[in-house]
Amino acid sequence: MLKPLRRSRVSDAAWAYLRWTHSGAVDDHSEKMVLIPFLAASPTNMIRPIWLYRFSEYPDRCNPSNAPAIASGVVTANPDLSVWVVTGDGDCTSIGAGHWIHATRYNTDMTVMLLDNNIYGLTKNQTSPTTPQGYASMTSPKGAHLPALDPLQATLGVSNASFVAQTADWVPAHMFATMQAAYEHPGFSFVRILQRCPKFTHDVFQKNVENPDLTELLVHEKGVDVPGLAQLFKASRVHNPKNIDDARALAQRTDKLRLGIFFRDDDMPTYEQLRAVPKVSAEEKVARLNKEFERYAV
Repeated sequence: MLKPLRRSRVSDAAWAYLRWTHSGAVDDHSEKMVLIPFLAASPTNMIRPIWLYRFSEYPDRCNPSNAPAIASGVVTANPDLSVWVVTGDGDCTSIGAGHWIHATRYNTDMTVMLLDNNIYGLTKNQTSPTTPQGYASMTSPKGAHLPALDPLQATLGVSNASFVAQTADWVPAHMFATMQAAYEHPGFSFVRILQRCPKFTHDVFQKNVENPDLTELLVHEKGVDVPGLAQLFKASRVHNPKNIDDARALAQRTDKLRLGIFFRDDDMPTYEQLRAVPKVSAEEKVARLNKEFERYAV
């Protein structure tokens, strides 16, 4: 039974997730949902409220970089569970990059929420792979030397990628719809959530927050389409998420910030399906044994 939903010190991403789980969009079976966060990359105001409101037991917690690997094991052993991973830009795209890439390649049935605030926040302002070039931090006081890694382009470049989306914490209605689409997708759903760190990167997406015209919504009947947002975001593009080439081209463009589902292929087989062993009845097993024994009959 879900506990009453109240908002206190909860991040926008956590609030959208909590609203979604309370909306009726997902069956009230908390024992069938597993949340696997990486402790340091998942701030308390994101994870703890979800523990308290959504789950009857505390979720698994894991060391840096291991969340997708742990989740893959959970799904493989328990394919009836709905598994969610919460990770940060440093955890996912740096120390956990290998797990992230191979989890995408395996197309294991899980949803990964990448909270990308462009910084190592809980380790006190360290440059991460997604920190914009020139953005100063404690480890790069003169600004990040390298261009930022783009998680969308990297994921779209992995063979077997089946669901890649981007949303933002200042557009909670869009986050809500994106989480619903990710939940419904049968396979590895990768959702990058652009999130501001109030302490170290509060200004990193400020232009887009203040001027909605700098953001373009990707809409399609098989994507994310929130009609109420059209009044605020004038720029929209009908994009068929089945087209991987168009998805990669849009991810490369820097003229606007794009929110929506870049790529989605519900027909791609999951790892669980590829490795599944066909069930054999007791009668069939006996028949096979007898056939094998007959080969050695004298």
